[in-house]
Amino acid sequence: MRSVGRRPWIPPEAAGLFAALRAAETGDGAPLRAWFRGGFPALVMALVAAWHDPAQADEIATEVVERALRTVRKGTPVRNERAWMARVALNLRIDEWRRERRGEERRGEEKHGGTGAP
Repeated sequence: MRSVGRRPWIPPEAAGLFAALRAAETGDGAPLRAWFRGGFPALVMALVAAWHDPAQADEIATEVVERALRTVRKGTPVRNERAWMARVALNLRIDEWRRERRGEERRGEEKHGGTGAP
C-alpha cells in the first residue's frame, strides 16, 4: 500500500481558478479556457511531483476544479486560493488512501475466512 504522501506545493501558475470560474459564471469563458491551458497542467504537475501518480493526479485535479466551482456558486470566500487547492487535493488523496486501505483489509479478511474475530 502506498502512503498518503506530502501536501503538494501549488505553483503560482495554478492560481486564478476562482476568478476564471466567476467570469465563466457571468458568461465570459475566456479566462477559464486560459486557466485550463496553463493552470490545470501546472496543478496536475504539482500533484504528480508530490505523489508520483499521474493518473491519480489528473483525477484529483479534476475534482479540485469541480469543488472550486461549487465553492464559487455557494459564494464562499477563499482567502488563499493555492492553500485551498493544496488542502482539497490532500484531503482527496487521503480519502483515496483510506478507500484503498479498507479494500486491502477486506481482501485480507476474505482470504483468511472472516473478520479475524474469535
